Amino acid sequence: MTRDDTFGPTGMFGTAGIFLERLRDITFRVTPVTRRGACEMARQIEGCSVLNEVAGQRAPHIDALADTIGKVAILTPEHSEMRELDLNPVLAFESGASIVDARVILR
Repeated sequence: MTRDDTFGPTGMFGTAGIFLERLRDITFRVTPVTRRGACEMARQIEGCSVLNEVAGQRAPHIDALADTIGKVAILTPEHSEMRELDLNPVLAFESGASIVDARVILR
């Protein structure tokens, strides 16, 4: 999430590492994000379909990713002191998501 001066809190979702840097595999939404919008964000990136096609790999759990996106989308408008919020990586499982690392930049 970054707080845009025009649009307010804007969420970005995508793959990490070289996929982000090389492929720009990301999608954006202005908050608040509905449950449907969060699911669309998770499904929209190419990384989601690539993981579904790789033999032996489990697909990312869309519900867990959408829940995490939705929680961030609720949290950020309520805390105007947050200029940026970066959760990377987020690991998705059937039972939920785990945030491995987080960075918050305050005003």
